[in-house]
Amino acid sequence: LNGTELKTNIQDMIETEMSDVIENYMRGDNADEWDLEGLLADLSTIFHMPDDIDEDGIYSMHKEEITDKLLSHADLIYNERENSVGADSMRMLERLVMLRTIDSLWVQHLTSMENLRQGIGLHAFGQRDPLVMYKREGHEMFQDLLNKIQHDIVRTIYHVGTQDPDSNRRVNRRSSNQTLVSEVASRQLQKEPAARLSSKVGRNDQCPCGSGKKYKKCHALV
Repeated sequence: LNGTELKTNIQDMIETEMSDVIENYMRGDNADEWDLEGLLADLSTIFHMPDDIDEDGIYSMHKEEITDKLLSHADLIYNERENSVGADSMRMLERLVMLRTIDSLWVQHLTSMENLRQGIGLHAFGQRDPLVMYKREGHEMFQDLLNKIQHDIVRTIYHVGTQDPDSNRRVNRRSSNQTLVSEVASRQLQKEPAARLSSKVGRNDQCPCGSGKKYKKCHALV
């Protein structure tokens, strides 16, 4: 999140995700077997599709040509968004989108890992080593987490901070997006733990974290 290559990382995610989507709906070289309607519907959740890309147009193109055209369009839209909100604001949006996505999915992942840990002993009844199965299933769950992070970031980054489509006032576009950035940043900061404990809390007072313990037996030990 603090690196200078965050934009590059997200653009790599976009390229990988779009390539996976294209491969999923366009298996093989026979265009008659492609699910073009599903492809366009899925890609439209990432960004607004160009007018010259439709089922008839894709049907007459090679898969590599389609991939190159869509990836070029993705880069064009990304750069246009960056130019409209400013480079600094775009970097902040990238960080906030990535942080929010990882924060949400990581909590779910920890819950799933705890459930796996509690039930992994059942593999022993099937003559399988629980430790080996825990490592294997844990690795698969972590890879699934990375895929979900990529999926959600790619489908969020083009939409966060977008203006009302009915508004044609381009003059205020940058200030509107910068205001959104400030609001999102403020909400993100409010999500941080509120218990930055004050030095005024007495050692025998109830701990403000809500544990019900005295401060000296709770956070005073941290």
